[in-house]
Amino acid sequence: MARSENAVKALDMDDCLITAFNAARTGAGRLLDAYADHAKGRWEGRAPSSEGPGRDSERELRRTVYEAFPDHPIYVKGGPPPGEAPDLFWVADPLDGPWSFRRGSPFFAVSLALVGKGPSGGPETLLGVVLAPVLMELFWAISGGGAFQWRQVPGIGLCEGPISVSDCGRLESAAVRTGLAAPGPEGREPLKRVQDAAMALAAEESASLSLAYVAGGRAEGYFQGEGGLWSAAAGALLVSEAGGKVTGMNGDPYLPGEEGGILATNGILHGKLAEILVRG
Repeated sequence: MARSENAVKALDMDDCLITAFNAARTGAGRLLDAYADHAKGRWEGRAPSSEGPGRDSERELRRTVYEAFPDHPIYVKGGPPPGEAPDLFWVADPLDGPWSFRRGSPFFAVSLALVGKGPSGGPETLLGVVLAPVLMELFWAISGGGAFQWRQVPGIGLCEGPISVSDCGRLESAAVRTGLAAPGPEGREPLKRVQDAAMALAAEESASLSLAYVAGGRAEGYFQGEGGLWSAAAGALLVSEAGGKVTGMNGDPYLPGEEGGILATNGILHGKLAEILVRG
């Protein structure tokens, strides 16, 4: 058995998940404190920033993970160089959605994933946690174990349990999410094509939270055409474990950190959405 397989086998995934919960919670606590200060600042005419809160959240994430697993590297808003991935490592986005945060929108999250080497030698996400502190929503998944959420619903109370993708089979009845468009016509053109074909298109900055909504059946698809998107690792696992399908924009298998963007859907609409995005 390869060393990387030994490393994965030796893990207690429940311990890893508890550590991820604690790390996301402590990081999100820093964001919540700053979010309240920013709300007050906007009333007083002060321009808020996301840089300090993002650093505070990162510090808490690193501290919590290192205390539990001092030999596990942590990469923030990125990943290891190609070909140099450790056997096990964490990827984190301590503030996924800084643009939203600065403008007082609650649509931002803390995202954390544990990644190991898969059978092919490429990266494989072992667990993922996404926490939206203002919205009081927590999503998590362990590879092979399904996807779940904890949600505080006004008027109902605490809702907790497994989640699954929607069964919508008509693109004209589907809600699709995407990241913020790249500037210029080339960045806007795919959005226009999806907007014409789908019932609704929402552009939001937080990839992890948009993917969590696809996993929970609140949207039928999410796409982002740029970069390796390490910050999408946790959300992509949520979609897969909730019964959906995740690939690169070109249809190749999705691997965290690989170039080619990401397309995640409920599975039923994957081919239709891919055709519109890639072929127009």
